[in-house]
Amino acid sequence: MDRALLVGPAPGMLSAMINPVQAGELELTSDDRIITMWKEMIGEAISPGQLWILPLSPDQRPLGKVLVNAGLPHPPVPEDLHRTMLRLADEAPDATAAVYLLERTGAAGIEVRDLAWVEAICRTARVSRKAVHGVYLCHPGGFAVLSPVR
Repeated sequence: MDRALLVGPAPGMLSAMINPVQAGELELTSDDRIITMWKEMIGEAISPGQLWILPLSPDQRPLGKVLVNAGLPHPPVPEDLHRTMLRLADEAPDATAAVYLLERTGAAGIEVRDLAWVEAICRTARVSRKAVHGVYLCHPGGFAVLSPVR
């Protein structure tokens, strides 16, 4: 996906559409498939902090929309994440789950701050009424699984 396609209705929050035909062809049933999809969508980590959210249909296929929350603080701010989950529920009412990707610059590899985000996402996801289908990390060294496909 070309990052130039991102548009945002709310400060700090962006939405993007992925090709619905391509989205329907993706069955995100393994960590390898999900990481491959993220690599094709965003390439490499260039943002100091973004949370990408991909809503999924009941058969674990992307619904064709990606939500992006730019400017992630550390540690996670519960109220901000709560609003993000409400937005997910609002913008993807047909989704039953979502896949999350933390994108950040800085050190390669998994850091304590990344694990704090996983914990916050898993704790707050109930607000969206969407299951957490996996949480992944895009860092300068590549991609990592933070919380595997469930």
